Amino acid sequence: MPSIRKLPSGKYNCQVRCKGLKTQSKTFDTYKDAQTWGVLKEAGLKNTSPVLKASLTFRDMGLRYVNTVLKNRPSQNELRWRVERMAPHFPQPFSNITKWDVNNYKIMRLGQVSGTTCRDELLLLNRLFRWVKRELLIELPNPCQDIAIPRASKPRDKVVTDEEMKLLLLDIAEHSRSPHIPAAIELAYETAMRRSEILRLTGRCLLLRERLLTVIDGKTGDGMNEE
Repeated sequence: MPSIRKLPSGKYNCQVRCKGLKTQSKTFDTYKDAQTWGVLKEAGLKNTSPVLKASLTFRDMGLRYVNTVLKNRPSQNELRWRVERMAPHFPQPFSNITKWDVNNYKIMRLGQVSGTTCRDELLLLNRLFRWVKRELLIELPNPCQDIAIPRASKPRDKVVTDEEMKLLLLDIAEHSRSPHIPAAIELAYETAMRRSEILRLTGRCLLLRERLLTVIDGKTGDGMNEE
């Protein structure tokens, strides 16, 4: 509701406040004029689309998405690392990222990583623009729409043999700074657990007598691995 007050001069000052926008104020000779202006101004402000601050970068928006939408989800840390890895390549304001920036990034990354990795990064960027439009109600052109997303790489069919694993563990034990790394790798090999799942393990997760290990906040939910 517009706020109208009578001034000592006999005129009427109307103020219109909308969250996130600058307060609008104007003075009129009559109460009716002030009221009419206030109603129209308030309607106009409410219909104004919010604008993304020019200082916000890809990193700012990516971390905001990770810390709100993905909070406490298993994928939160993975996506945070992906945002940090991509951020140096998109230092400009988020709203200024163009399809040429995205295409140049795609070409560069395909010369460095697999098609699957590049695909995941472009899909993250596309997801951020869609989130800004749907959840924050900010109209931004999505530069990913005109970019051909690389196909996912073919699944690996290589199976590590017991002998290869022994040689790998010996080499890691010799060069690793932590004595726990070989054990973590062997555990991942035997159980197919993800790194994030292994890092969340505590002594309470292990039942030696039953030879069971409880997985906490796994990607497919909590569960048990049997050795």
